[in-house]
Amino acid sequence: MNKKQKKMLIRIIIAAVLIVVFSLLPAEGYLRFVLFMIPYLVIGYDILKKAFKGILNKQAFDENFLMAVATVGAILLGDYSEGVAVMLFYQIGELFQSYAVGKSRRNISELMDIRPDYANIEKDGTLEQVDPDEVEIGTIIVVQPGEKVGAVLVIAFFYTSDISLLSIGVGVAFLMVMYVANRLGVKNVIFYGVVGICGVWTAFLMSGIHATIAAVLAAFMIPADARISEPAYMARAEKLIKRFRNAEPNSVSTLEPEQVEIIGRMIGDSRDAIPPLQRLEHSLHPLVSFIIMPVFALANAGISFEGINPADVFSDNVAVGVMLGLLIGKPLGISASVLLLTRLGIARMPSSVTVRRLFGVGFLASIGFTMSMFISTLAFVDEAYLIDAKLGIFAASIVGGVVGYVLLKK
Repeated sequence: MNKKQKKMLIRIIIAAVLIVVFSLLPAEGYLRFVLFMIPYLVIGYDILKKAFKGILNKQAFDENFLMAVATVGAILLGDYSEGVAVMLFYQIGELFQSYAVGKSRRNISELMDIRPDYANIEKDGTLEQVDPDEVEIGTIIVVQPGEKVGAVLVIAFFYTSDISLLSIGVGVAFLMVMYVANRLGVKNVIFYGVVGICGVWTAFLMSGIHATIAAVLAAFMIPADARISEPAYMARAEKLIKRFRNAEPNSVSTLEPEQVEIIGRMIGDSRDAIPPLQRLEHSLHPLVSFIIMPVFALANAGISFEGINPADVFSDNVAVGVMLGLLIGKPLGISASVLLLTRLGIARMPSSVTVRRLFGVGFLASIGFTMSMFISTLAFVDEAYLIDAKLGIFAASIVGGVVGYVLLKK
């Protein structure tokens, strides 16, 4: 922890102790108010200060303002301990976030420090150490045991130089809680989601081990069997549908209470017939597909739209050339290769694949990020050209995805 984080930890401990002590005292009225204002100001004075500055700068509606309103409102209603506790838990969350971000930055810095100091090249049967920049294409490089390649593999798997055994132990304890709950027949998706994310994932993140491992381990602990088996669900569904069909309808658009009760049971049975693992996966799919993955892709691509003039982007033809290469080169190359191999009798297309669908797949292939970005970094040394190339890749990916979707939809 840095100096600022240590001060925050001390404030959290002091405020927590004061809350416990004052809660045990038989104080009432204004005395109780004054007592609880002490830990409130100890833990929340900076939040109140930021909220006040935000109001003065006409940028009131941020997290500091909302937290100040929530806690002050609770105190005005007489819920002193609750108001102070909310501020305390908020500051605890901010401390964990600050600590995790700081550790991630250090790990990323260590990850980037993988450039070797020298290279062993074989020349006339002997080894010679030279600067990596002097290595030419075709040169034989000899890697000795314990050199940088091994370090790269270790960093790639762990992304850290120090491991917190305490955090690992906490993460394993949460995993055991999930395992025991699984064995006891607990099928509540919210339980596994909260314990898996707030417990296992957070603990492994704080430990220094890549958090992806936590997600994999947590997934093994979530039940993959449903509360209701398929035959039982089908029997219940047929019975409920028969009841709904025989229920006496009314002459208006609303349903009768009996019909509502039947539909409610059908919804509950349908939910219980899906394994918790699949329900959690299904619920997270929109968030991952439409928010997390696009943000991850854009962040790792290093694309910033701030201060970009469209006229300047398309003035040097770099962005246009990259777009045309992806939007014309890829679909044409894929489709022409498949059609040529089919005509020559080397390959055969399935009967369900039409030329329209073939071109649709070709346009989907114009979506490029990893290799396209990598090739751009090799091709362009100038930073302005590299940004133009990335924007061209980004634009071509959008257009290619839309065109491919339209062609494959029909």
